[in-house]
Amino acid sequence: MALSEYRAKILKEFASKRTQLWQYLNTSIDFTLRDLGLRTTSKLVSGTTDGACFIQKCENESYVVDGVEHDVWKYQGEKLLNPALVGPSYVVTQGMGTINVSEGQAIKLIEDSSLISALDGGVTVDRTPLANAGTLITLAATGATDTGTLMYLTVYNDAAPVTENIVKVVGLHTADWEATVHLDFKFAVQKGATVELEIN
Repeated sequence: MALSEYRAKILKEFASKRTQLWQYLNTSIDFTLRDLGLRTTSKLVSGTTDGACFIQKCENESYVVDGVEHDVWKYQGEKLLNPALVGPSYVVTQGMGTINVSEGQAIKLIEDSSLISALDGGVTVDRTPLANAGTLITLAATGATDTGTLMYLTVYNDAAPVTENIVKVVGLHTADWEATVHLDFKFAVQKGATVELEIN
């Protein structure tokens, strides 16, 4: 075997082993990051009427209030909001799932980075926080963005027993509009409580 053929064989084998090692290390790092809660995959599921949503326990986080430790969970949801004409305004009350907690008080929202996306003229997506009267929407008549009259996230809990936390987005404007809501918040519950997401 000529020296150049031998070198080519060695380089080919080295490249193959290097690829195998790289794949092994990437897989190991991925599993480690997932075990630590530093890498997650959100799989949002839509219901018949509820928007797509997902919850996951934040394994390495806790929330302490007056010395009492709580478990922390993450909620994510997404839905195109299509209002209906109600009286003089176009209104939407969009269900985004129900967070059922086995015990304790109503969920406590402890961190919220929810956004609204509005298409501006069909070429630009404008995003704003879900900010009541400061939220951007897309006007149906012109396709341009405008500031909505009212937009907010609500978690309804009717107490006794405190198990159902109904997540909804409410929006209202005087002209026909649409926008996409991207909910992303963390909430705290009593330590050890069972938490489930019900999607209707």
